[in-house]
Amino acid sequence: MIFLVLISLVFLPFASGQQLVGVVAMPSFSLKPGAASYPAADVDEFGKLHLAYAYTPFNYSSQSFSVSDMRVYYTYYDPDEEEFSTPLMISLEKGTAYDPAIHAEKGYVWVTWTQYYYAFEDQPEEYNKEIFLAAFNGTQWIGPVDVSKTLDDHLHHSSIGSTLYVDPEGRVYVFWYEIG
Repeated sequence: MIFLVLISLVFLPFASGQQLVGVVAMPSFSLKPGAASYPAADVDEFGKLHLAYAYTPFNYSSQSFSVSDMRVYYTYYDPDEEEFSTPLMISLEKGTAYDPAIHAEKGYVWVTWTQYYYAFEDQPEEYNKEIFLAAFNGTQWIGPVDVSKTLDDHLHHSSIGSTLYVDPEGRVYVFWYEIG
């Protein structure tokens, strides 16, 4: 079993900046054997910690990890229940998903990530990297939606490094950069 352990850093603001006051360990949650990476976290106004991360399962037949199996998962820690929810895969089944960004507010959760997939199954050298967005509206997940796809999409096009912002009116802005 692999355990993802979260450590919270507690800061106390001072006039000259911020000073580290203490470290608080949170309960860990277990994953199937594999590797978790690219963690992204946000805390909503109710104190609930929302976590998105990339996870690659361990392949027992090859005794290795395959990046092509990397997916983005979501879980949350509820301080009232003092436990994490069961992790939920929110990325596409096909391709490699990594580098999530997350924002949680007013009962909503938005997650973006980079999805790497082959344009043609028989030509693995032809690939695209796109930015996807999934949203939780309080009752269900919506998406994922490819927010970086363009009409003049071309091979070896890479959209990477996403981040997001939600304004006070609830409008979601997703930012990323393009290569190629």
